[in-house]
Amino acid sequence: MASARDELNLKRDSVIYLLLVEPSDYAGATVDIIRRLLREDANIIYVSVNKPAPAIIARLKESEVDSKGIYFIDCATAAVSGETERKDKLISVAPQNLTGLSLAINELLDELKGKRAVVFDSMNTLLVYNPLATIEKFAHFTTNKIRLKNASCVLISTGELSKELLSLLEGVCDKTIEYG
Repeated sequence: MASARDELNLKRDSVIYLLLVEPSDYAGATVDIIRRLLREDANIIYVSVNKPAPAIIARLKESEVDSKGIYFIDCATAAVSGETERKDKLISVAPQNLTGLSLAINELLDELKGKRAVVFDSMNTLLVYNPLATIEKFAHFTTNKIRLKNASCVLISTGELSKELLSLLEGVCDKTIEYG
């Protein structure tokens, strides 16, 4: 596995990365990835399963990162509220609704022009809401859809992963990178 500093080439389209992050590095890693993508003038679709979008926006603001070019799909808030809705640059979709999540990603990929990147935070949190077999189907379908639309993607995974989940994620990604 490669180091993120050396191997994460966000200038390429249609590349799917698996970024393995220690929980202690999580906040810094997400801000770093967003900064890199914004430097590349990418339109970012940030799928938030781990933390609510307002918390991520606040962390970006704290780090002096402008979130205006970021579209959020907020699963963390929808998990609590149970509501699915769209407001400007924010779509709320429950993490159990993987079909709705896939449709929301596809909708934004179709709307956005130029360089596009999906940041998925975090894949292992989906296991709280869905069985592994369902996540496998979702991961295959969604990453292939992202590739076909010439977008790039960073799948973030924090902490220890089971062999099954790691194998699944490495199977759908072009490169696995350890952040740090």
